[in-house]
Amino acid sequence: MSVRPITAEKAAEIAASMRDDAKLTLLGACLRAGVSYEPVKRALSRLSSGHEISEELAELVAPIALAREEQCARLLSEAETLAEAGKNTGLYTWWLEKKHPVEYGRVQKTEITGANGGPVETNSTTTVRQMSDDELLARHLELQKGSE
Repeated sequence: MSVRPITAEKAAEIAASMRDDAKLTLLGACLRAGVSYEPVKRALSRLSSGHEISEELAELVAPIALAREEQCARLLSEAETLAEAGKNTGLYTWWLEKKHPVEYGRVQKTEITGANGGPVETNSTTTVRQMSDDELLARHLELQKGSE
């Protein structure tokens, strides 16, 4: 099976597969449809996290995003039924975290700010990438002397 880029028809095929099986992963659905997984995964991630995405790509992956939402709703419903019966829902929790990390995942974000919430001030306008090997070595030795 050759792997092809996503088309509207392939997106609909992926969405249908995911609707049929709430436990089917995006990878599995992409493999079934013969579509490259990584571009679809990136597009869905950007779409769900609110990052910039072209309108054309958003329309293309929207059916897949909706199918994923439906999968999560089914898994959540099944987990609630098990919880009401006093049974373990750990597997469902894990599935939800993996299927929709933005909505159900354990995400921890750290923001670093400077004084009064402003940007972090640096002492140098030269970045490490701009430094030569000799400059990096000199800076390293300077830092070592300062820590002694």
